[in-house]
Formats: sequence, structure tokens, C-alpha cells
Amino acid sequence: MMGKTYRDHITVEEVMKATKSERLEFQISMRRLRMVGKIERMDNKLLPKKIMYGTLDHTKIPSAKCSGNLIKKMKNPFMSVVQKDLKIFNIEANRFKELASNRKKFNDLIRTSKVEANEKWIKQKEQETRARRQRRQEQQEQEQNIN
Repeated sequence: MMGKTYRDHITVEEVMKATKSERLEFQISMRRLRMVGKIERMDNKLLPKKIMYGTLDHTKIPSAKCSGNLIKKMKNPFMSVVQKDLKIFNIEANRFKELASNRKKFNDLIRTSKVEANEKWIKQKEQETRARRQRRQEQQEQEQNIN
């Protein structure tokens, strides 16, 4: 890709920057938020909205300790993932319903937030790479000084 081989020691961040790619996780998060926004705009009586905001009150979980099944109250795992997506994209969770009510503005907000989150991630990884290379170089210098 790009005339480079693994011997060139090019980082994933450099490849993503050169190809203007985005992290797959951000693309998935963006689509999940768009879907949740669509469900949020639905009528409260519709099943997708009921499922999204519902919790699993009594879930049977098999237990090795007991011969029967344990009944345990669980939170909605999907909404906890959506909360994490909102945090990554720097969208206020308490304003989510208000923002999702306007489809075009909400999707534009998600799109711009995804770009910002991707740029932030690339910068963070570049800093980590620089620090790791610097530590490696210092270690090599120390080893040379010892010898």
C-alpha cells in the first residue's frame, strides 16, 4: 500500500493520515448514534423505542454453583454503549433527545464529531509513538555508553 512495505516501519497512524482513513470503531459508533437518533424520533408506542429504553428486569443466568438458574436484574447494555459513543464524540448525553429531534443537525453533529474524535485519536497515537521511539533511542544510547 502506498509503495511501502513492513520494512519501512510506518505506523498505522501515518497510513491512516496519508490515506485520510478513519478508525472503524468511529464509523460503527457514528452509525449506531444515527440509528439511535432515528429510534428517538419514533413514536413512543413503537417496539424499537420500547426495546431501546427498556431494561431486562429478570434475566435467567445459568450458574455452576446452583442447580437452578439465577434471576438477576440487569441494565440495558446497548444504552451503556450508546452513552460511551456520546462521550467519545463529545456530545452531551443529557441533551441527546433534544439534539436527535432534528435529523439533519444531529447527523451533521455526529459527522463533525467523528472527524474531530478521529483527529484527536491520531494525535494521541502519534504522541505515544514519538514517546516510545524517544524512550527506545535513550535506551540504545545508554547501552552504548555502558559498552
